[in-house]
Amino acid sequence: MLPIRGLIAESVCYRFYAHSEEEALYLCGILNSEIVNEAIKPYQPQGLMGERHVHRRPFEACPIPLFDAKDSLHLRIADLAKECREQLLPIARKMKSPIATARADARKFVRGKLNQLDELVRKLFSKTQFSAPVAKKKNQTCKLSSSIDQN
Repeated sequence: MLPIRGLIAESVCYRFYAHSEEEALYLCGILNSEIVNEAIKPYQPQGLMGERHVHRRPFEACPIPLFDAKDSLHLRIADLAKECREQLLPIARKMKSPIATARADARKFVRGKLNQLDELVRKLFSKTQFSAPVAKKKNQTCKLSSSIDQN
């Protein structure tokens, strides 16, 4: 295995500099929730393996508030994300399966914590005050909110 010495971006590279580990964990927890995954599906193109190209869609389709270190709900989301990471770190390097399978296996391994994260993210999104545009795809209706300024 070659050591990593740089970054190669295939077509796009997004970056975000969190102000703290808690803020980074808060975002990781939200972005790995099933709530966000389901919310962005109507906006993703289809590939051979299903929906693809997540890119900025979670931030456009979901009412993700900025991290507030004084908000107990934000801190709980960060704590649960940290627990997932700590539970997965010892086994992650040992996983030999392809990335999509490894991701599914990892999600199964921390399913209980992810279920808790889903509930917290649902509560977080219910506290927001954004209008809910409706997206339609394959005879489905999905109500979404956006925290991105759409001037």
